[in-house]
Amino acid sequence: MFELNKYCLAGLAKPVLCCKAKHNCTEAKKASEEDAEGLEKEVLLAEGAKVMLTRNLWTSKGELA
Repeated sequence: MFELNKYCLAGLAKPVLCCKAKHNCTEAKKASEEDAEGLEKEVLLAEGAKVMLTRNLWTSKGELA
């Protein structure tokens, strides 16, 4: 999936931002994507890129607006 995302972002011909995860403990930093329920350690974003949120991870703050 990561390679497909890189390919699609390259097709946008716009700058790409790499957002790296901030971990709150060493166990989180060592966790695999599978252990983290699909959360990536880095996400590539660009203006015009399509992003799909599949759930609200910060449920204590309520639903997404």
